[in-house]
Amino acid sequence: MFVLMVTDYQGSIATEFRFCLEAITKGYNLHGFPSMLRAIAMNIEWFHCFVETVHSKSLLKTSLALNISQPAASKQIQKLEQTFGVMLFRRSHKGMELTEAGRILYNRIRPVLSELAAIQRELQNVESLKQISLGTLPSLAAYYLPSRVNALQKQGTTVALQVFNTSREALEQLRSGQLDGAIVQMAPSLQIEEFPWHQEVLTEPYYAIVPLQHSLSQRRAVTMTDLRREAIVTYPSACDTRQSIVRSYEYQGWQPKVVTEIGFGESILNFVASGAGITIVPQIIAAHANHLSVVTLPIRDFSEQRTLVLVTRSERIGKLLHQQFING
Repeated sequence: MFVLMVTDYQGSIATEFRFCLEAITKGYNLHGFPSMLRAIAMNIEWFHCFVETVHSKSLLKTSLALNISQPAASKQIQKLEQTFGVMLFRRSHKGMELTEAGRILYNRIRPVLSELAAIQRELQNVESLKQISLGTLPSLAAYYLPSRVNALQKQGTTVALQVFNTSREALEQLRSGQLDGAIVQMAPSLQIEEFPWHQEVLTEPYYAIVPLQHSLSQRRAVTMTDLRREAIVTYPSACDTRQSIVRSYEYQGWQPKVVTEIGFGESILNFVASGAGITIVPQIIAAHANHLSVVTLPIRDFSEQRTLVLVTRSERIGKLLHQQFING
């Protein structure tokens, strides 16, 4: 039984409707249900259109994302507004902007759609976990996960990896119901308590990477004082590792001297090898850097470690993946 709470836009009246998910997904006869509930149950696509328009602020972009015509997207929004009797968007030079009623509907309906997507996946895999959609970071997809994913596949579980540049992006997709789980890098601003299951899988130190001809290349290890004034090559500010670098420098009362910011997907080690500067990376990346003209050096007093956490939408999926990731 699926429970949907529908609250009027002023928040003064709340009515709890209970109806079977099967009635929504299979189009069963809903005669006898309140008229608003029939409209909601039979037109879930209206809500998807609404949420997509909130994100894109454009009916044209919504129509392209959902593979429908722009008039069809506009009509779905109008149907929602007619159903609830309120205006959901204001059209302005900035695009489609939410009204107060639209904001309330967005906050209430987004978790409902996420739950529907999760229920659909769980029902499809009810007998066995045959396929799991897992979000991850580029370094893990390259070095940590291949052997573990392969082991799961031999056991009959296919893991479809989706690679994201930041942990925040991966969690957003998990929150929206597009993923079954994600491996993310913990940070002070990252909230994972809302998810049903999460467990640490790996903690690793950071290493400095310097060009072979650099004055520090003969050292066995370095300190933050050694790195204080070094020119740093790093990824954009949204990058989890860059944020760790910034926090570690700020812990010392300094700011990192970022001289080269490269795009996601570019090889940071190649930039260091060319003499553009030094960088700081997690151990899993440093361990695969020795074939280049660079030297990897432990940092004795770096204030951060990279802690990776597996976050999933169900305990069953979490325990299956965690066992393989820890023992793999």
